[in-house]
Amino acid sequence: MSAGLVQGSKRPPWAAAFLLMVAYALSWTDRTLPAILIEPMKASLDASDVQLALLTGFAFALCHATLAVPFSWIADRWDRAKLIMIGIIVWSALTIACGFAPDFETLFVARMGVGLGEAVLLPAAYSLISDRFSREDRPRALMIFVLGMSIGSATAFLGGAALHDYFRDSAPAWIGGLDPWRAVFVCVGAAGFAVAALMLLLPEPRRHGARSRAEGEKAEPAADTRAFLAFVGKAASFLVPLVVAVTLCNLFVNGYVGWLAPLFSRSYGWSLPQIGSAIGIASLAAGVAGAPLAAWAMGVIGKRRHRDAAVTVLVLAVAGMLPFAALSPLAPAGGLAFAGIFVALTLTSFAAVAAPAAIVNSAPVSMRARVSAVYLLIANLVGSGFGMTVFALATDHVFRDPGKLYLSLASVSALLLGVAFCCLVLADRRYERVMRMSGEAIDSTKAQPARR
Repeated sequence: MSAGLVQGSKRPPWAAAFLLMVAYALSWTDRTLPAILIEPMKASLDASDVQLALLTGFAFALCHATLAVPFSWIADRWDRAKLIMIGIIVWSALTIACGFAPDFETLFVARMGVGLGEAVLLPAAYSLISDRFSREDRPRALMIFVLGMSIGSATAFLGGAALHDYFRDSAPAWIGGLDPWRAVFVCVGAAGFAVAALMLLLPEPRRHGARSRAEGEKAEPAADTRAFLAFVGKAASFLVPLVVAVTLCNLFVNGYVGWLAPLFSRSYGWSLPQIGSAIGIASLAAGVAGAPLAAWAMGVIGKRRHRDAAVTVLVLAVAGMLPFAALSPLAPAGGLAFAGIFVALTLTSFAAVAAPAAIVNSAPVSMRARVSAVYLLIANLVGSGFGMTVFALATDHVFRDPGKLYLSLASVSALLLGVAFCCLVLADRRYERVMRMSGEAIDSTKAQPARR
């Protein structure tokens, strides 16, 4: 049996990881697309900045975060590959609907629908990865999956701008009277149906725990609500600081990246084309570099410490992020600031791989989708919904000058990441105990290497 291949699945598991990565890349393209189209959307809809901020963040996050919990309950009981396929069809159809929305209110509802469809993906994907791959191979599988975030973000910034310019300059007949930004939404949404069809190649594996992989036992049935709440209560001393830390990191990432364009415009005089290209390429490069390094670090540190190292890598990533994120906005030159910010973005890719690994490995197999959904509910709703607002409040009410955005980025980043670091140190001390409690702890000194 090849490494990572779970008994009962005939297809190579790495193909499944790449298929899930494609789905994740599509989801990030659709959710990020308004960020590059915000100016033409504002002119077309005659919307205020506040309305557009609600449209790009809160409308999506509201459904995406809250509906992940009920969808995770379904994912614990139903065919997860089919569930993901249905979710892709829904969010792609509603992305197309964004292109035909006649006014702000209709577009707001359509964006909520995109969040509804995408709420399916993460709980189902995390659960699928946990059943298709052994605990030793999950970091690499999650690394492949998480690359979709960087690929999707870069596609939205680079591809969205290129498509907009093409439709604006060429105006092909098939778009009719659609504004260029609307045609971009239609094209990206239509591409989603092809990705949905690819999910037919992703068969549902049997649900497995550590013992079933090692000894061929039957999969655990989905746990009832009482058992789920009992586990969460027992693991609260680990889960609470972990979720608080990841939520603070999400606040940092969403706000920090969202204010990078104004930072380089106000502090360094960069043009919008320069900023768009730089952020798009940096997002892709940071993900391609950071995700594999995170998987490698978890493997190396785990072998040395003889235990799972997901939370330890999170601690190290946040410790590295803090100085680069806080000091880079204070740099005297744009190139120097960009270099430091690129390092910080690369380390966020470490966190993007390590955080779901910690959740997946610490939860019992029958509860993974629901534990992931609760974690995503809190972390994504707060991070996506309020990330940019936290930095804006500091700029408007603490420093009282839009030109001092660099001070907001530096001080708020230091505060958020500093508290997150303390919470992660606390969680790391309790990680192994929770893994033993969930039945997932494996002594790495006795584990036999998988045959290739």
